[in-house]
Amino acid sequence: MVMKILLREIRDERKITLRQMEIMTGLSKSALSRIEKGEVSMTFDEAEMIAKGLHIGIVDLFESAVKFKKCPDIGTRRGEK
Repeated sequence: MVMKILLREIRDERKITLRQMEIMTGLSKSALSRIEKGEVSMTFDEAEMIAKGLHIGIVDLFESAVKFKKCPDIGTRRGEK
């Protein structure tokens, strides 16, 4: 399952520049830009730094079918729906 990283969307929504994100997270602007563009995979440590800087949970950085309940069988017991 591929999960989309929502970093750009979060920045746009909050009107935060890459420079501001750099200060908030401790990650370089170039690293943040490459993560946003999908040019590199984000490590867990980087996700943690970004989430902490934005004061959100790590799961809030990602879009997934489970998060938006597009997988109805996830989280149910076998045979229950």
